[in-house]
Formats: sequence, structure tokens, C-alpha cells
Amino acid sequence: MTILPLRSLWKGLRGRSLTFSVVFAMAVMGSSFAGLLRMPLKTIGIWGPLVLILPILATGLMARQENRLPLTVSFKRTCSIILVFGSVLLAALLARYESWLESRYADSVQTGERFVEPKADPLHKRGPRGRP
Repeated sequence: MTILPLRSLWKGLRGRSLTFSVVFAMAVMGSSFAGLLRMPLKTIGIWGPLVLILPILATGLMARQENRLPLTVSFKRTCSIILVFGSVLLAALLARYESWLESRYADSVQTGERFVEPKADPLHKRGPRGRP
């Protein structure tokens, strides 16, 4: 386990950083904040090591620039705590009801009343001059 989710958890529980609360929530839910930022960089075609480094720098920059947002401290703390505990609660609920959710998926296809079976046309293997 990497240290970043634990660091993000601590910053999120203190309520001082919405950015790190989002990072922790995404880590708990099985997603990657850096991976989300990496997708556009890969499609643009940026050099490989920069694709790994730029999301880390962007996360740090967003955390530093967060103080410029016109949000009160109590609002940021409330949102951070909701993100942290909400993601943990949602991950626990999804783990608990995973088998129930999987039973809801369709295991087989049932044909409807308007379904018409396609006609079986013989396959023609054509030779070099179009001969069967």
C-alpha cells in the first residue's frame, strides 16, 4: 500500500484540503486521481516520463491553489469529512452487497416476441478466381 492514500486521509480528516479528500475518496473507490489526469496526456502524445510526473505536480499545484477559493473553513472541513467517510461507507456497502449486485446482471439472453432467427446462409469459400 502506498503512503499517498494515508497522507490524503490525514489531510482530509483535518479538513484542510479538499484536493486530498478527493484523492483519498478516489483511492478508496478503486480509481486513480493521477490516472484520470494521465488519460488526456497520453492522448496528446506527451513523452512517457512526463505522463507519470505531471499528474503528481498537478495534484500538488491544485492543493496549493486551493486556498484561493472563496470557501469558508467550516465548509471545506464539512465537505472533506463527507468525502472521506462517504467513500469509506460506499466502499463497505458495495463490498457487502457485491454478490447481490452480481445476481442482478443478466446471465443469459432471453429472446423477445419480435425476435426473428436469422436464416442460415451457407458460407461460400471463394478461390483465387471466384470459384466455390
